[in-house]
Amino acid sequence: MVDRMPVGKCFDVLKEKRINQEGWQCKKTIHAPLEDVVKVCEVGEMQKDEMKKSREKFNMTVCSATKQGNFPNCTYEGKIIEAKILIKCLQGMLPVHFHDSPNNGHSEVLFWSEK
Repeated sequence: MVDRMPVGKCFDVLKEKRINQEGWQCKKTIHAPLEDVVKVCEVGEMQKDEMKKSREKFNMTVCSATKQGNFPNCTYEGKIIEAKILIKCLQGMLPVHFHDSPNNGHSEVLFWSEK
């Protein structure tokens, strides 16, 4: 299980895990432990548009694209943050749509986690 993605390895991990693929637009990417994200689906606070907000902050790695374009011509800057998140859950239990932290403009991001 990958608990935390190293901040300096954003590009390598995204490529290795095929999270961002050839020709895709460079987007901000979040990595957090799966159990933390599933817990938001189970007990998170219901928000508008069927989104759920985490009740507690948790640590996650954020990889922000510093060069716009399409993958693999992306460069990323990684940092570890502690924040609440907004997600949409499939049938109430599995995260399927992730938004940035509530205090960060709710921008849509790619999200991934591993079992």
